[in-house]
Amino acid sequence: MRKGNGSKISPELLAKLADRGGQHNYASGDLLIREGEASTDMYILLAGELRAYTSDAYGNEFVYDVMKPGEFFGELALDGGVRSASVQATTSAICVVVAQSDVQAFLGEYPEFAEALVLSLIARVRAATLHAKSASGTW
Repeated sequence: MRKGNGSKISPELLAKLADRGGQHNYASGDLLIREGEASTDMYILLAGELRAYTSDAYGNEFVYDVMKPGEFFGELALDGGVRSASVQATTSAICVVVAQSDVQAFLGEYPEFAEALVLSLIARVRAATLHAKSASGTW
């Protein structure tokens, strides 16, 4: 499981992006994102705790991350594909939800955000790879 989002994105940039979204409250247990659904938004966690996970056909879960305030997720919405994991509130939580089109416009306006986002995605891929290797028991 990764610790933090590996982000080099400054709190100031995240705040500017958050200004483009709407704030939503979630109760503990609420599902914010369901694996396999269409990706349309990116989220910034302001308060609470969330977990990102996938499940197999037998109900076994693989937890990718436990997210804390200041982290973002859902950036895979940028390609318009389906969600690769589910995200659930483990406590009451508050998120800013930013539409895909607003995130794309923000990327064009703030190239430093684009660079930091790429570095964050690289960190997430590395962490997921290490976690998968350790979970398989064959490495």
